[in-house]
Amino acid sequence: MRRALGALFAGTVGKDTVNRVWRKVKSDWDAWNAPSLAEEPIVRLILDGTVVRVRLDRKATSISLLVVLGVRADGQKVLLAIKSMGGESAEAWRAVFDDLIKRDLRRPEFLIVDGAPGLDKAIAAVWAGVPVQRCTVHKHRNLLAHAPERLHDDHRQLQRHDLRGDT
Repeated sequence: MRRALGALFAGTVGKDTVNRVWRKVKSDWDAWNAPSLAEEPIVRLILDGTVVRVRLDRKATSISLLVVLGVRADGQKVLLAIKSMGGESAEAWRAVFDDLIKRDLRRPEFLIVDGAPGLDKAIAAVWAGVPVQRCTVHKHRNLLAHAPERLHDDHRQLQRHDLRGDT
């Protein structure tokens, strides 16, 4: 790591360099999380929690990230938020929603979710009445996790047809 950073910064990497880089990254991150969404023609949201393995203080650990993708009226997807909230509780999702609303995100017309119970509670508190669809990938993963081993091949075959839109 030291060699890579040394090559990147053309020499020794000291405390001042690390502080300068951190301030730049932090200001860029804060700026990305701040702009108004009032002019964004977002009609749908895709809401998902994911766990990633990272190294913190030389220890491998998992962190939970809440991710919000917006879908514009023309179908283009745009990343609206990535938040490390410690889990997928209703309170964590509510904080993410409150931040998006503070940035003037309009009420979505449709939500696609992973099925986490905390997410359902936060949606009910903030956007009650907005149609919600369970993500088909998450639905199939959950079905496969609970299906007997002997049915897994049949389920995968059905999933391929479902994802292609075959009937």
